[in-house]
Parts: sequence; structure tokens; C-alpha cells
Amino acid sequence: MAYEGIEGVDLVELDIISKERLPAVADDFRSAESLVHEGSTTAFERSGPIGNYPLGPSAEWGRLAGLLNAALETSIGHLDDTSAAIQVFLADILAQDEGAQERMDKARAEMEGVDHP
Repeated sequence: MAYEGIEGVDLVELDIISKERLPAVADDFRSAESLVHEGSTTAFERSGPIGNYPLGPSAEWGRLAGLLNAALETSIGHLDDTSAAIQVFLADILAQDEGAQERMDKARAEMEGVDHP
């Protein structure tokens, strides 16, 4: 498969996405996952005969927290897998397209001279 003609800036973007952006999102999801505790019911404890005194909706919270953590864990896996797949794809391009590394290096040098917001 020939990859000739892929712009250097596209190669740099693939590199940045796979090594910085996707891992950063996965790290944010890991942080969020660590904040959600199935067993943390203190916020649902009640001092009066309201609802399911004294624990309130703690069982519902436990189920919701479990679902949320499972969704975050699945998403983290997908982000990690996508990052790895992009890196494999990029490595394949660089191996098969003789000018790709040069275009990528040139684009990276040009991008480093530009102020990013």
C-alpha cells in the first residue's frame, strides 16, 4: 500500500493525537473513575425518616456508580487502543513512504515556530 502524498502536517497531527491528546483524555477519564466510588454512601445518609432512612438511595448510587465506572473503563480502553492503532499506522507510513519522515520533520519544525493558543 502506498502512502505517498500524505502531508507532513497530517503525520505530525497523527503523532500528536496518538501520543498526547488521546492519552490526556484517557488520563482525565482515569481521574474521573477514581472519584466515583460505589461504596461511598455518606452523601446519601439521612438524619430523619426521609426515603429509605437511614441510608437513602445508597443502593441506587452504588448501581449508578458501577455503571459509570464500567463506561469509563471501557472508554479508557478504547482510547488506549485507538492511540496504539494510530501509532502502528504512522509507523507503517514512515516505513513504506520514503519521503514521509522528511515531510513530517519539516512540518514539525514549521509548527514549532508557530505560537499555539
